[in-house]
Amino acid sequence: MFKFLFINRHREHVLDYIRLVYVRPQGTSGRRFALPDVDSSGEDDSFTLYGDGDAGKSTGTKYSERGTVEDRFDPGVVSAAMKSCFADGFPAKPLSSVTNLTFVQKLQHYIYKRGLVETQVYKAALMDRRLFSKIMSNKDYKPSKDTALALIFALKLGMEEAVDLLERAGYTLSHSIRRDIIIEYFIKERIYNLNNINAFLYNMNEKIIGRSM
Repeated sequence: MFKFLFINRHREHVLDYIRLVYVRPQGTSGRRFALPDVDSSGEDDSFTLYGDGDAGKSTGTKYSERGTVEDRFDPGVVSAAMKSCFADGFPAKPLSSVTNLTFVQKLQHYIYKRGLVETQVYKAALMDRRLFSKIMSNKDYKPSKDTALALIFALKLGMEEAVDLLERAGYTLSHSIRRDIIIEYFIKERIYNLNNINAFLYNMNEKIIGRSM
């Protein structure tokens, strides 16, 4: 009964959100984003290249014809610029040692940061204890997209954190996939009960996350 009320409460909001990010805007010829206008001759005049002495003045060279323009690349100038950039203020530690955490390492960070115990996490993710143990014992483990999503809901991550963790597993939430849009809606609204979310997905004829309800 509660799941039925949950579905009814959020159905219209979810459908509105889907329309917002999924339905193609009018006047874009079926494209999600409008391209530059094309004049009556069929040529696009919005892209031009400029010479060294003609700053702010169009040469009439089309963007598509840029290969015919002399390349004025000076490797000496670029090399000097790069040296000046890295001469001072370079991090003492390599950037990868600070930011290049694997999915599992970042997962462990969030668990520790929130003061959770493993039992709380895998139960909230509707996950088998053996699978969770397998994930946590291998820092290079690459989960399925649904496993990553289940853990995102279990950890109650915000949108930015969720996208970051998902990308570390090699996935993303696509606005071309209705199921992904629904999942994104619940993350943005900070609704994390996976049983209720699965009930909603099932009602929308979408694949549920994790094990069956």
